Amino acid sequence: MRTTYQSIYRQRETHLHTPKRRHFLSGKRLGLFTLLILMLSVTFGSIVQAWSGGTEDPENMLQVIVQPGDTVWALAKEYMNDGDDIRQHVHDILQHNNLVGRHLQVGEIIEIPFVSSLDR
Repeated sequence: MRTTYQSIYRQRETHLHTPKRRHFLSGKRLGLFTLLILMLSVTFGSIVQAWSGGTEDPENMLQVIVQPGDTVWALAKEYMNDGDDIRQHVHDILQHNNLVGRHLQVGEIIEIPFVSSLDR
């Protein structure tokens, strides 16, 4: 069998330039996959938040701007109904506003749950 320079060159060229395996998560695919995961996370997070929240009536919430010297205890005492347990009211305020401690920042807006005497 007789070979020429050209046939050897073609054999080496095809041997050296074999197609590379594409990785599943490379380049554009990685970006699209990341975007899809992010969108799904936001969607499911919104659904969970909607199901878990919204149990309180917004009409029974009073928004208060925290003034210097205000404490959760003082605000709870000021806006609680007669005969209510102040400790439970403080707990409700902390839980509703996702406050970890009892320290408030001046200018912060917090919501205080209350029940008017007409609602009883």
